Amino acid sequence: MAKVCQSCGEGFTRPSGQGPGRWQLRRYCSVQCAGVAKRKPRPTKKCLVCGEVFGEGLAPSLMAHRKTCSMACAGERSRKPKKCNQCAQVIPKGSQTTCSSECAKAAWAKRRQDTKVCAVCDIVFDRKPGCSGRHWAAQRFCSRQCVLAKAGPLVEAKNCNNCGSLFTKRSGEKNSVFRKRRGCSTPCSRKLSTDGNRVGDVDRPCEACGAIMTVRPHSKRKVCPGCRHTTKQKLVDVFGVMLTHNDIAALTGLTRSAIGTRIRKGRDPLTGEHLTTTVKKGQG
Repeated sequence: MAKVCQSCGEGFTRPSGQGPGRWQLRRYCSVQCAGVAKRKPRPTKKCLVCGEVFGEGLAPSLMAHRKTCSMACAGERSRKPKKCNQCAQVIPKGSQTTCSSECAKAAWAKRRQDTKVCAVCDIVFDRKPGCSGRHWAAQRFCSRQCVLAKAGPLVEAKNCNNCGSLFTKRSGEKNSVFRKRRGCSTPCSRKLSTDGNRVGDVDRPCEACGAIMTVRPHSKRKVCPGCRHTTKQKLVDVFGVMLTHNDIAALTGLTRSAIGTRIRKGRDPLTGEHLTTTVKKGQG
């Protein structure tokens, strides 16, 4: 029994050893003809720039997103058309920005505009001599008074909402930040906050001036911020008398490091003798 190959058209017979079931399903004379018949035709496309047909011999995966036949056509398609700055008409590609001399004169007159309207007082003001093009393009106000009026009034001093005392703006503090401040100090600001002091804060008297200060329960602070910034020294409790390292140095002639060594070793900072109880040191 013989069959005709559906790919090449030649006849072929049943080979020895092939069962009747496989011979009944067989349609091609060889593996090569079966591959040629099952191979899908390669797609072709038309270039969107030059109109040439391309894609013969290329894999379908490479042709999936291609729209041009070459890199030159792809670059030509990616370039956007250049338009005139005045009339939006398409112009040839190059260094020019306008399509004609009339549009060029209009663009030059627009750049050389010497008058503007103030954004606050609506007064027409002129361009000052020596004003650069970039500065003039960003200018919106006719004077500094209009700039300040737009930004809001400058505040240099105001009363505390808690204690009523007058306080001024800190050195280097921004005007916008000073406007939002309601308290003259940190304790006043905490009392004016929505939840008051932090949970667990306690009031403790300053050992230097006696003023009441708000601290955390575990804090070792013994002096208020005012006394700390004034002295900038640590206070040492010597038999009930609060002395600074400078005071002890003046009495003994020792350096600050030597005084600190005596305190760490549990000695009297004045005499250097061993004590039965350790001298307490507080942080200022």
